[in-house]
Amino acid sequence: MAYIETPGRTKRRKVQREVNGYIDNILQQSNQNDAINEAQRPLLSISCGGAAAEVIAGTSAPLNVEALNLELNECDDAYLNGCSSDDNSDHHTNEDNSITSLSEHDDSEESCSSSSLSDNDGSDESCSPLSDHLDSNLQSELCNWATKNGTTYSSLSELLGILRKLHPELPKDPRTLLGTKVKYVTSSLSGGSYYHFGIKNGILKTLTKLDFDMCASLELQVNVDGLPLFKSSNDQFWPILGLIINCSSRKPFVVGLFYGQHKPETLDFLNAFVEEAVHLQKEGLVYNDILYDIRVVSVVCDAPARALVKNIKMFSGYHGCDRCTQPGVYLQKMTFPQTDAALRTDEDFRNMVDINHHHGPTPLSQLGVDMITCFPQDYMHLVCLGVMRKLITLWVKGPLKTRLGPRVIENISTSLTSLRPYIPCEFARKPRSLRDYLRWKATEFRQFLLYTGPVILLDYLQSTLYKNFMLLCVAVFILLCPTLSASYCEYAHELLVLFVQHFSSIYGKDMLTYNVHGLVHLSEDVQQHGSLNNISGFPFENFLKSLKRLVRKPTSPLEQCSMEGKKYAVVIFTDEDGVSLVPSSWCVDQKTCYWPPYKSPTRFQKAVVGMEEPASDWTTHAVRILTTTDSYDDGRMLCIRAEDTSDLQSDAEGSRKRRKRVNRRYISSDDDNDDDESDVSSNSGNTSFVDAPAPPPPPPPQNFTPQTSSNITASAVRPVIARDIPSTSTSTPRQFP
Repeated sequence: MAYIETPGRTKRRKVQREVNGYIDNILQQSNQNDAINEAQRPLLSISCGGAAAEVIAGTSAPLNVEALNLELNECDDAYLNGCSSDDNSDHHTNEDNSITSLSEHDDSEESCSSSSLSDNDGSDESCSPLSDHLDSNLQSELCNWATKNGTTYSSLSELLGILRKLHPELPKDPRTLLGTKVKYVTSSLSGGSYYHFGIKNGILKTLTKLDFDMCASLELQVNVDGLPLFKSSNDQFWPILGLIINCSSRKPFVVGLFYGQHKPETLDFLNAFVEEAVHLQKEGLVYNDILYDIRVVSVVCDAPARALVKNIKMFSGYHGCDRCTQPGVYLQKMTFPQTDAALRTDEDFRNMVDINHHHGPTPLSQLGVDMITCFPQDYMHLVCLGVMRKLITLWVKGPLKTRLGPRVIENISTSLTSLRPYIPCEFARKPRSLRDYLRWKATEFRQFLLYTGPVILLDYLQSTLYKNFMLLCVAVFILLCPTLSASYCEYAHELLVLFVQHFSSIYGKDMLTYNVHGLVHLSEDVQQHGSLNNISGFPFENFLKSLKRLVRKPTSPLEQCSMEGKKYAVVIFTDEDGVSLVPSSWCVDQKTCYWPPYKSPTRFQKAVVGMEEPASDWTTHAVRILTTTDSYDDGRMLCIRAEDTSDLQSDAEGSRKRRKRVNRRYISSDDDNDDDESDVSSNSGNTSFVDAPAPPPPPPPQNFTPQTSSNITASAVRPVIARDIPSTSTSTPRQFP
């Protein structure tokens, strides 16, 4: 009996839903009868009469909703009887074939519903260009939103499932939306996995975003540091980052990425970087027909990472200082009391004269840089997170002779928090209580050292402690300011040496740890590289947060980051008239590009966005790469710009000709996310100073000549365009979607 009644109830529910939908549409459009879809008129006029027919016909008679409901219900019964009377009779007469009869009801139900919705499908097809355009914009916005906010795949998948009810053209899988690559080329070495992005790719990416020509020599700064990924596991990244220091863009780029459960066991993960760096320093880099000289000028790391890449003893060893030869003194911790020990030299390092200082050779010695002076102290870790944190610890938890009372600490904290409304937007963080100093970031320690500390501590610190603190404050202020560091670098060195000596007498010789001793060598780095901002780790630390944000789930974190290194190239086909946007993986070199055999623009578009790997049936063509970008939307705009500004000329025609562009639906790709809390201010990693009168210093020595970094040079703005490339082919030009 259940098999007899279920199909009827199912049909009634389906038809009732359709009828209710018609009623709602009629009530909403009763005053706009001419806007009723033409495809729905025959359906209602044939199946219904009376009030419904009058409404469809557009008469001026008042709408009787009760009569309309009654007539539509009668239409419902008639519709059911007409569609399923034969099937129901089969159920009554043949109970043995009930399962077969149920399947017949299902077939008839599908046919009825499909016929009733066929007109609606046709109406949707009629406005497909507009819907395709809206869907393309929606995909682009979703892709950018997911990338910017680091949305997990599971959350994005649930969101797509909800949106697909209204936009069925959206993909089901978030990997399709984000254009995730399927194949990755990673290497297993040093006890983990490594993916090499490339120095050249990072430099080209930086040059593409600049609107002016720089000097012909690019100075490259390198950083290596550890990055823990999760709190509940030992998974960690060891990225190799690069930064062009003599350009306006201070955003680092990834050269290589090591992933493992621990730090690299060997230095093999540096080999790919060293090989490419040596090649670029020898051959240079060509961009926009300009040959750039590449030169590695510094490797900025914290103390543990610097010891790792140089393959030397750690800072906690007896011969752990990488700048001078003095042996450490163990006083419950390793200390370095001397301030005038003999300095190490590049020659002694390469010859491994001090065998107690080295673990073995390092691949970085092949770069041709000075292995001592080109590995400067990072003042972010040395001064801010090192010495300044130690000073506050001694004031809050140190010996009784230097410890501050609870009431004094509370007063200092109150004074700090009272300054919050007056901190300008150039500072990334507002002052916090002194009781939370263990959670302070490096920028907060820097702010306390240079700005808020000298004002607040004047009323609360002992005179001896305050004067010692001001020695550090003035010295670091001078070394951070480009103009003052060029004139008073030696004076800052004397202040730092005096600070270390007084620090030993005030807090004890056992407090002369590696960080405090490193202040003695800080001015040497400024003489070699310029102000401390030029050798700061702030840009790299800020970038590490955005790199960590790329990891959406614990599975395959290296692959998740490697897919973000995808790029596109805007190419001009030299044998035919055409400009196109293709993945960089399609370009064999600077002059050859693979081309798929797809004829459909949509199919070609998916291949470009998905960065499909070239197959054996793909053809190769001669091209010239105009520029590269890591964003599909940016590449599309650059491609349109090249089409509008380039003069593509054919030898056969001998006249200016622009290829015919095919209308296409663009599918958005990942965009760079430049919005970061650490980048609220452009001065987050670079402290800017006003040339205000400095404390009256003694005149610098006459024989002192500070060394400054090279200045940025730029020429007039020149857009990237293509210029009169003749065609050698007389065949019909290919239409590039």
